[in-house]
Amino acid sequence: MKKLTTKQRRFADEYIETGNPYYSAVKVGYSKVYARDNALKLLENISVKSYIHERLEEIKNDNMVENYGVMRYLTRLIK
Repeated sequence: MKKLTTKQRRFADEYIETGNPYYSAVKVGYSKVYARDNALKLLENISVKSYIHERLEEIKNDNMVENYGVMRYLTRLIK
């Protein structure tokens, strides 16, 4: 698997936040024409797809840990 470019990584991170491939591509510096024609192709790129999957797993795990901490805190409050 090829290493992501900085712009591809930024695109993937922005896409995770917005869910909008066109907007994400333009925001990280791709031209509007390039974004219109290639934003979906960027999402199909194996390296980009893999990176997005890994980041979503990290976010999910972080949220689970955070939620667990909140639940423990709330449980202590009601005891």
